[in-house]
Amino acid sequence: MSSIIHTQKEKCRSCYACVRSCPCKAIKVKDRRAEVMPDLCVNCGNCVRVCVPKAKLIESDIAAVQELLSHNSNIIALPSSAFPAALPGIRPGQFVSALKALGFSEVMEEAFGVEMVCREYISLMKEEKEVPIFSSNCPAFTSYVEKYYPQLVNHLAPIVSPMIAMGRLIKQVNPQAKVVFIGPCAATKAENKDENVAGVID
Repeated sequence: MSSIIHTQKEKCRSCYACVRSCPCKAIKVKDRRAEVMPDLCVNCGNCVRVCVPKAKLIESDIAAVQELLSHNSNIIALPSSAFPAALPGIRPGQFVSALKALGFSEVMEEAFGVEMVCREYISLMKEEKEVPIFSSNCPAFTSYVEKYYPQLVNHLAPIVSPMIAMGRLIKQVNPQAKVVFIGPCAATKAENKDENVAGVID
């Protein structure tokens, strides 16, 4: 999983708050500027949160979404089930109307993906396992295990995230659809680049 977090060198003030707060020590200082090391980064976004001068940026997909909206009529918005927390005071119907006004043909909440994934976990828990199983819902955690504790990879549940589950369902029912996931987690952008789930989320 490559890093989707980058440093705007001209904005970096060498305060090293990101270096001190990175749980993976994935930031190095070069020429008095803090740079993310992609091979160590798990895309948790903590460095972005603590960067006062806003030198750390999460890769933007806005231009790609605008391109999709300008050339396609079958684009499905897939908001995270956490969207009400990010938009206090906005009713779900207002949010759906706004997305459709932007050009999305349909809006489908990720919550059904959560339900599908929960069913898989229930089935997994019914099996007798000799080792503990870690949830693989969080791409930052999954990446952390893969990079820092590879001996525990076989403990990760062989279940995709709700975003991927819902994306696969949409593509199965509507193969021509383009799917745009809208969520608060930086790591989902990196998860989407994983070759094992390529093409599920556009």
